[in-house]
Amino acid sequence: MIDTHELILKLEGAGFDKRQSRLLVDVLKTTNDDLVTKDYLRAEMSELRAEMSELRAEMSGLYVKIMLSQVAIAGLLFAALKLF
Repeated sequence: MIDTHELILKLEGAGFDKRQSRLLVDVLKTTNDDLVTKDYLRAEMSELRAEMSELRAEMSGLYVKIMLSQVAIAGLLFAALKLF
């Protein structure tokens, strides 16, 4: 969190006038609301990795089902060809 009063005083001490100081601090406050921490990013990345892992497991299960379906269809086709 930015101490806006202290920052305004520092800016004025560095030669900014009050209007410039307040405008700059307002811009910084607005920009600061959009910033994230490294810890937040790490937590989000961890959550995404967990979701990706779940998706991989789900896709593996679907792959097995597709392969079994193809084997079953091939077996049915082979059986149907034997009838003719």
